[in-house]
Amino acid sequence: FWSATRSLDEARALLARAQHEQQVSVARQAAAERRQRELLDASLTAILIYDGRDGTLLYANPQALNRYGVSTLAELDPAWLAPGDGYGPEEARALIQRTLDKGPQEQWWCSRRRDGGLLWWDIKAQRMELDGRDAVVVFGHDISDQVAARSALAHAREELEQQVRSRTRELLQQQQR
Repeated sequence: FWSATRSLDEARALLARAQHEQQVSVARQAAAERRQRELLDASLTAILIYDGRDGTLLYANPQALNRYGVSTLAELDPAWLAPGDGYGPEEARALIQRTLDKGPQEQWWCSRRRDGGLLWWDIKAQRMELDGRDAVVVFGHDISDQVAARSALAHAREELEQQVRSRTRELLQQQQR
């Protein structure tokens, strides 16, 4: 009887230790997840995380939300992320699949802000595992100002070339007189 009681007490103590260790492990994991989220939220880079199976947007950090002109993920319209013209839903799904199949991908991407303005990104897409399933994290830097400056420069160059051609014609006409 006493040895059975002692075995029962030892089993209870072992169970209590196991439960305590499990609680400590869960607390550590929660703290690690909290630190990861704090790092993602504090990043200067826009970060979007997509489900690898269906392409659903799972997470957007505050920098990404801010660039789109919203404050919560629920406000972020998926149509803004892939508005079309070479940057539509099919191209987005293809980018996610390429990332899953071939590894990290880097490219420019165009989307739209809440106000309808274009938003150009220099992105890097990378595969990751999230809660035991495939996901794709997209790190993006807003290059809209850079793209606008390049466009303005190209336009100014075209105007200058047109002026040079026009002035050259004028000079040739004057020489022929």
